[in-house]
Amino acid sequence: MDAIVEARNQEEHRNFVSNLVDAKHEIEAFVAGRLGWPRAGRYGGFRKGSFNVGFVIENVDSGCKALIRFPVPGRTYMPWRAEKVTNEAMVLDYLREHTTIPVPRVLSWGLEEESPRRLGPFLILEYVHGTCLDDLLKQPTKDQHEPSILDPSIDEAKLDGVYDQIASYIVQLSRLEFPRIGAIGEGGVVLKRPLTYDMNDLVTTTGYPADRLLSEPVESVESYFHSVSKMLWTNLETQRNAVSSERDARRRFTARRCFPQLIPKYSIANDGPFVLFVDDFRPANMLADPETLKMTAVLDFEFTNAMPAQFAWDVPGWLLLQAPAAWLERDERDKFLELFVPRMEQFLRAVERAETESPAVEGQRLSARMRESWDTGRFWFNSAIRSSLDIDTIYWSVFHDREVGIDKGCLEGIDEFADAKMKQLDAYVEEEKKKMDCQDESGKID
Repeated sequence: MDAIVEARNQEEHRNFVSNLVDAKHEIEAFVAGRLGWPRAGRYGGFRKGSFNVGFVIENVDSGCKALIRFPVPGRTYMPWRAEKVTNEAMVLDYLREHTTIPVPRVLSWGLEEESPRRLGPFLILEYVHGTCLDDLLKQPTKDQHEPSILDPSIDEAKLDGVYDQIASYIVQLSRLEFPRIGAIGEGGVVLKRPLTYDMNDLVTTTGYPADRLLSEPVESVESYFHSVSKMLWTNLETQRNAVSSERDARRRFTARRCFPQLIPKYSIANDGPFVLFVDDFRPANMLADPETLKMTAVLDFEFTNAMPAQFAWDVPGWLLLQAPAAWLERDERDKFLELFVPRMEQFLRAVERAETESPAVEGQRLSARMRESWDTGRFWFNSAIRSSLDIDTIYWSVFHDREVGIDKGCLEGIDEFADAKMKQLDAYVEEEKKKMDCQDESGKID
């Protein structure tokens, strides 16, 4: 993370939330007007997620509720907010029509010019009751800020019930096919570039130059992977505090220069079809009945696109709730495998049950594809190429020694690069110190 960029993000965030709160009564009337209620709605609570904030608004006559949601500046790149909201509205409508996944119904949506006080593009969704599934599955902790990890003593039958529901959703998603990689529009037509979780993370947390990202749909898997590899390199090259030391600079240079050589080996279904892939599909974005664990809603589809099918053919990385790369970062790969593999086998059995209960389709079964991805290491390749923040850890933990055929010619220029990055880091540290001194004096980042 670039601390200077993050300080600006926090300022944007605070200003937006202040404006949102000031507009509460206008929003109550706005939601009622958009939904055709006879009277202004009543404020029913504040809701905050990773990328969005909003209000629950209640119809004072019927008692029904709606959630109006705005993308948060600082967590969503400002120029992309309209693109993000439009993409999510299209995906939610498409999923309601083509799957049984319990997604909230879109009641209304619009762009900044239509919103109260021009707060920004918005979604008005039906309000759904439920408890965050992540909270229902995780091991109890003394501190709510501790990372979530699957409760090792969880009731196996209950977990099977959860896995059965999610496996059914994943099987359905894996069968939604498209001819290109990109965001889907009305009727499921792909006309725009993919807008991914990773792209937004790079721009908002590292200061990545947004004009150097994808701008059009992509026609093949390898073309997409090579464009992402260029993005990974650009991030390392342009982010001034991307490295912490000369050794770190060399390790990251090696990972990002050598990783593209893995593309031919780990790419499959190069020309499609491509499938709908939800970038943030995990228990933290699911609601369930706390007693029965029956799913009531799956949320947050803003970074969902038609993507390489091999992403959808992976065993979910969230089975332990913590991301696999977090275990590698702590040098706990063996512990991860010890805990993950039994849950993977349990989830694969759920996928097999879901396949048996759904209409038969031609080709290899999803459960077999998931197992193949794990056995061949494609799971780790896919995890790396989807996350700029994890690429280096995964490369060194999984691929560097395993892929003996990597051409070390890719390391040409590593000395000059390391020297340049250390000078860049020194300049960044000096600027950060000046900014922090300025903040101490004024209480605000310029």
